[in-house]
Amino acid sequence: MYSWGQQGNYKFNNFGNRSILLSGNVTGSVSDIGLVYYNPARLTELENTGFAFNAKAYQLTSLNLTTALDEERQLTNRSFGGVPSMAGGTFKLFGERFAYSFIARRRSELNLGISFRGITDNIAELFPDIESYNLKASIIGRTKEDWYGLTWARKISENFSLGISVFGSSYRNDGARSVSHTVEYDENAVAYFLSQTSFKQKSYGLHLKLGAFYKLNKVDLGVNINIPYIEVYNEGSYSFNQVTSGIGNGLDIFYDYSFCKSSTKSGLNLV
Repeated sequence: MYSWGQQGNYKFNNFGNRSILLSGNVTGSVSDIGLVYYNPARLTELENTGFAFNAKAYQLTSLNLTTALDEERQLTNRSFGGVPSMAGGTFKLFGERFAYSFIARRRSELNLGISFRGITDNIAELFPDIESYNLKASIIGRTKEDWYGLTWARKISENFSLGISVFGSSYRNDGARSVSHTVEYDENAVAYFLSQTSFKQKSYGLHLKLGAFYKLNKVDLGVNINIPYIEVYNEGSYSFNQVTSGIGNGLDIFYDYSFCKSSTKSGLNLV
């Protein structure tokens, strides 16, 4: 299994029209509403914008996995949808420059399933009188993260500005795995095996970005400092269910566990 721990950085997520075109290399030159994310100090250089949104882009995601039971059979998941996007605008209040923004920070969904009826040697060895067999397996995963932001910036001098963006974030992540085996053997006797696990996780907190901007004759310099995620509330739940039935000899089992309001650590990126 692969884990992409850095998939929240500028290489993967781009917000604002200019950033999409320049792959996020805009810390010192961002000139659209994407400044709330890349460098809030650049707000002093942006003309008043009542409302703006970045160009909407779409992507087709395809995942193929070859199963261990049958090398010619594949688990396939395809999804088509919008990539992370943002919207917002600028305004003046008490002579100060502000911007508001909404960022669809992260969207992902995985839904894989398979049904297999072939009788393998391992199954035939366990049930010599087997008549039919059915395996069903599925994996589901969803992630959703939204940011709601307010940005302020001020000119310290003609060529130097400072700014700050404060984002309230909502993060949700859930997934489930299920595997079941149904075996018919010995004149309509049935054995059944089931294993299910699932989890849900949510987190609410704050992201802060500090920015500075300095303008030279032919070069714009910018810096963006990201404060580590400040979690305000988190909650998680986990469930496990396992059933074995129909094989006799007192080996039937039934487990059904559920853990609610568990403390969790979210997989939020800090950039």
